[in-house]
Amino acid sequence: MDSGGGTTPNNFAIPSWQVSAAAGCTACSQTLRNGPDISANSDFTFYVCSNQGVCTANNFGGTSFATPMWAGFMALVNQQAAANGTASVGFVNPAL
Repeated sequence: MDSGGGTTPNNFAIPSWQVSAAAGCTACSQTLRNGPDISANSDFTFYVCSNQGVCTANNFGGTSFATPMWAGFMALVNQQAAANGTASVGFVNPAL
């Protein structure tokens, strides 16, 4: 697992879904895992607008906020897929 800051441990083999992307990149490793597939803002400066009349600053951030935020994004993707009568995305890493 990578950190939200984009740091990649240098001792993991490159995953299959990064091979073709890395092939066209001279600065990318061809054998070890490159950067994270996705990331999110980890700064504690999110605005949460649950009431459209008032939007207040809250101290939400870090992995503990970015991870459920991405889970929510993927739930919306799967919800739309169901509404369209198509399959859920499943293991999404290769598509990212």
